[in-house]
Amino acid sequence: MLLTVIVLSAVFLSVTALAGFLMTYQLRQVTNVIDGSKAIFAADAALERGLFVVYRCNGLSGTPVVPAGGWDDLTNFCNALRSESADDPSLAQFLNGATYKLLIDPGDGDHDGFAGIDTVNVIKGGGRAGRVARALGAFF
Repeated sequence: MLLTVIVLSAVFLSVTALAGFLMTYQLRQVTNVIDGSKAIFAADAALERGLFVVYRCNGLSGTPVVPAGGWDDLTNFCNALRSESADDPSLAQFLNGATYKLLIDPGDGDHDGFAGIDTVNVIKGGGRAGRVARALGAFF
């Protein structure tokens, strides 16, 4: 009788430990889904920013493309965007903790904030939130 109780207790303990272990993985997966969403939106923001720099700030001739009526501060804004390196983007921190990195590549593998529509090869945006990273790219 004592042996039966010990064996049943060991079986229940094993099943409970296994259920707790599986629950830990499920909770981690749910957290990764949330962080994955943050990361993909951060990567999208990086890609949109790269497209803005290439199409609006640099244009075909390397000068800002100003709509009719003009934007007085567009030149200063574009110069601030161009001066950032791929390693240290100053506007890449979001309130939810996500970050991104932007790479505007004219074909040599280096970041070029002055690449225009006629010289850009690829724009890569990478987002990170927690332990999750996602990347998007636009190829020309």
